[in-house]
Amino acid sequence: MPLPKREPILVADTSPGTSGSGLPIEDDTIDKVFSNLPWGRQYGSRGDLGRLYARFLSEVAKVQRTNGKEVFLGGAWSELRKALSTTNGLQLVEHFKNISVLGRRADILVLKRTNR
Repeated sequence: MPLPKREPILVADTSPGTSGSGLPIEDDTIDKVFSNLPWGRQYGSRGDLGRLYARFLSEVAKVQRTNGKEVFLGGAWSELRKALSTTNGLQLVEHFKNISVLGRRADILVLKRTNR
């Protein structure tokens, strides 16, 4: 039985102290993105999260191919929603609300890259 085709994987650091922008990836080359976004508990303030999310989503929209999918786990939905509203080229497809992760409320968002 042949092995399934493996997708190339690139890991980009979006941990506290990084900007979430300037990914070392060519534009329009990525099909899928997954990130466990900062939740605003150990990194800065909610305002900091909003700016980080906006930079990160803008970068994702730039490097992702049209119709690419993103899945994000996070605990700061209102900041992510604001960042998404200012990012051209990304559309919310599904939103799974109030998921419990280690006793904390979280959301899972599925986004799709559209034409810019």
